[in-house]
Amino acid sequence: NPSLLLGPGDDRGSSTRDVALFLRGQILAVPLGGLNFVDARDAAAGLVAAMRSGKPGERYLLGGANWSFRGFVQNLAQVSGVRGPRIQPPLGISLLSARVLRRLLPLIGKSFALDDASIKMSAL
Repeated sequence: NPSLLLGPGDDRGSSTRDVALFLRGQILAVPLGGLNFVDARDAAAGLVAAMRSGKPGERYLLGGANWSFRGFVQNLAQVSGVRGPRIQPPLGISLLSARVLRRLLPLIGKSFALDDASIKMSAL
């Protein structure tokens, strides 16, 4: 059960999408809360170990560092030299902003991908 896999080989860009957005300066604000981040290579090694030595029916948590989102973007900024976002709005402001963007972005042919549940979960 890895949380957020990061590392080479993410051909679909599923987990590394936010890193790419950060590097292009397209993340304007940092949500409250955080996640467990795990290197894909470490998770793969854990899967191999579970296949070799694990017990049938058992579940194994494959995790890495627990970071706040703010800490994560600060680390990205330090490693990449890209200045990270400085704004960390309260949950209510994030929800209100999302509702406004969901109505305005379609007017210019764009969409807003996050639903309210995802925004609330990111604040945990």
